[in-house]
Amino acid sequence: MANVLMGFPNLADGADASFSGGDWETTLPLTNLQDGRLTRVARSITDALADTQFDVDYGIAEWVRVFAFVKHNLSRYAAVRFRGSATAGDFSSPVYDSGWLDAWPITAPLYVPPVGDPSWLDGRMSPREAAGYNLSVIHVADQQWAATYWRIEISDVGNADGYVEVGRLVMAPGWQSTINMSQGAKLGMATETTVQTSDAGPRYFNVQPQRRIVAFTIQHLDEDEALTEPFEMQRQLGLDGQFLFVWDPDDGWQAFRRSFLATLRELTPLEAATAFLFDAAFAAEEVL
Repeated sequence: MANVLMGFPNLADGADASFSGGDWETTLPLTNLQDGRLTRVARSITDALADTQFDVDYGIAEWVRVFAFVKHNLSRYAAVRFRGSATAGDFSSPVYDSGWLDAWPITAPLYVPPVGDPSWLDGRMSPREAAGYNLSVIHVADQQWAATYWRIEISDVGNADGYVEVGRLVMAPGWQSTINMSQGAKLGMATETTVQTSDAGPRYFNVQPQRRIVAFTIQHLDEDEALTEPFEMQRQLGLDGQFLFVWDPDDGWQAFRRSFLATLRELTPLEAATAFLFDAAFAAEEVL
């Protein structure tokens, strides 16, 4: 198991990030990818590859390790690719190339689910199970890569909607702590659903969406790491700033379930375990 990783700040949100390329609805443009509200989507005119790719120009070389499309309509066999370059418009010799990646979550080994299950032949999460998630494409590179220009390609020809739609783009450096989460880290679900019981006995529910939550502590960080990473993370993000939470960058079948776009649930002071070592506690919840 690799140490926990948190991707922030989201460089794609920066004022200097410039989007171009592809063919996108004028009322649902690429700049919607910078909006923290996942309902403000970017939508391509068609599902042709020429329409669904785009470039991001950061103006200067930016270090990136984590990439994500959050809340998308990509179909079961769609693929995505991320490439970085030092030359505008030229990705023939990229600084970084993720290669083509599965857009749909792979959550089981081949032939392990029961025969007849939609996941049996390919390991992809079944459409019924996927309906309960904000579908996301999450890619963690082997290290941080610096490039000024990035090309993002989406291959989903034959999408049933006739277009591709994405709610959020995340491109961020990643803080992977030198010490992993302490024993007792928690991963679960939370909801604002309320219940009332009538005098006659039946219970009535005001059903609200469920979201993933996580809570953990990283103990005995040296003061330089504690102040430049978790302290700065809380200062920069507050409670409204978004980051990409990755439980285990080396995750296999469970990667999709344990990685998600998140906000902090509370701001927790660093605790001095010794004169030079600090404990950092985190509580975060999924962005819906």
